[in-house]
Amino acid sequence: MRDDRGSAPIWFLGLALSVLMVGALSAELWRVLGERQDLAGLADSAAIAAASAIDLEAYRSTGELRLDPGEAADRALAVLSESSGGGRLSAAPVIQLDPARLSVSVELVREVPFGLIRLLSLGDDRFEVTATALAYPSSP
Repeated sequence: MRDDRGSAPIWFLGLALSVLMVGALSAELWRVLGERQDLAGLADSAAIAAASAIDLEAYRSTGELRLDPGEAADRALAVLSESSGGGRLSAAPVIQLDPARLSVSVELVREVPFGLIRLLSLGDDRFEVTATALAYPSSP
């Protein structure tokens, strides 16, 4: 019969490493969730700013509510350039105006590099976080 003495420290070492890896994974996921929340707030701000670009001349002359596409894109880009998170985008923002529904959609993408979990990384070394916001204007 084999002696099992001395195996407990090995089991505790394995357990400790497992707990550390789970902790690292949860810390990474919370960081990515925070990044996504920040990006969603930025997309919301840009979409709301773009949706406020109502073509006032057309509204005053005809009473028809419509957006000025150039002004809407400029307002959304201004919000993104003035914010601290706008410079960390990994792709150009996608700003789409839908004249039929009177809506503005802003899609932002940011790559978030791994931190502690990089030790377990088998492939790509970053997360890609995407946030999309949709806003509708209201009459002035």
